Amino acid sequence: MFLLVHSTVGMIIGQTVREPSLAFLTGFVAHFIFDIIPHGDSRLYKNYKNGEMKKRAVTSVTVDGILTILWVLFIGDIVSPEARHAMTYGIAGSILPDLLVGLGEAFQQNKWFKKFSGLHFAIHSCLTTKIKKDWPWMVGVLFQLTVITILIRFIKI
Repeated sequence: MFLLVHSTVGMIIGQTVREPSLAFLTGFVAHFIFDIIPHGDSRLYKNYKNGEMKKRAVTSVTVDGILTILWVLFIGDIVSPEARHAMTYGIAGSILPDLLVGLGEAFQQNKWFKKFSGLHFAIHSCLTTKIKKDWPWMVGVLFQLTVITILIRFIKI
C-alpha cells in the first residue's frame, strides 16, 4: 500500500486509541494487515530489483512520500491538539515497516534488515502468491485512492 494509505490508517488509529504507545504498536500491526490486501505493486518491487522499471518505482515512492508528508502536515494543522499526539504515533507505527524496508535497501549487508524485509514481503505477497495474481499497477493505484477516500471519512476533525 502507499504510505498515504498507511498514514491515513495511522491517523484513524491514533484518534481512536488515544494512547501513543498503543497507537504506535497498533499502527505497526495494521500496516501488515493492509499490506496483505492485493494492491497492484508486487511486480513494481520485483522489476526494480531486477533492474527494470527503476524510474517508475523511484517516481512512485517519491510522489507517495511527498503526498504523504503534505497530507500529514495538512491533517496535523486541522485536528485538535489532544488528538495530534496519538495520531503522530499511529502514523509513525503505520509507516515504519516500509521505512525499515527502505533502510534494508540502503544497508543490504545488515542481516536484521534482510530478515525484516523477508518477513515484510512474505506478508505483503501472501495472497498474491496464493492466487498467483496481482492487479495491474494502475488498477492498484485506483484501488488505493478509493481506500483513502473511504478512510478519510473516519478522520475526526
